[in-house]
Amino acid sequence: MNRTLFTRKGWFCVPSSILGLVICAVAAAFCVNVFIAVDRHSHSASDTLYGIFPYLVCTLLIVDWIAQAQLYRFTKEAGIKALRAKSISTIYDLHGALSDQKSAQEIAAVCGLCPTAIPAYIATLESDPSFRHLREVRNAL
Repeated sequence: MNRTLFTRKGWFCVPSSILGLVICAVAAAFCVNVFIAVDRHSHSASDTLYGIFPYLVCTLLIVDWIAQAQLYRFTKEAGIKALRAKSISTIYDLHGALSDQKSAQEIAAVCGLCPTAIPAYIATLESDPSFRHLREVRNAL
């Protein structure tokens, strides 16, 4: 079974599975429906953009909340407070910080990880289907 929902092709992410195609189709149908409903009552292009903006922000906010929940799942309460002091608020931030050779040691100390366990921790994140799918959705948006 193909667990990858989207594949990056240059600057774009294209569906690489049936589920990815369904997600894109539902999102496109939702966006078209919102656009038609908002545009019907707007008097200018800026009215349309102002009407669509809340839907876009809510969608991105939901993805961010899910990423924060995944960070909590991996670090628990004490780790989350220490990581937020280092400006790491989502699982994407943690993955990026652990992947960077300069900051990995410091972040490992903050999380209470053994520095030799950093590659295993990164591999765990990258093999987690929920992390991969959420990252694909975030990159597609």
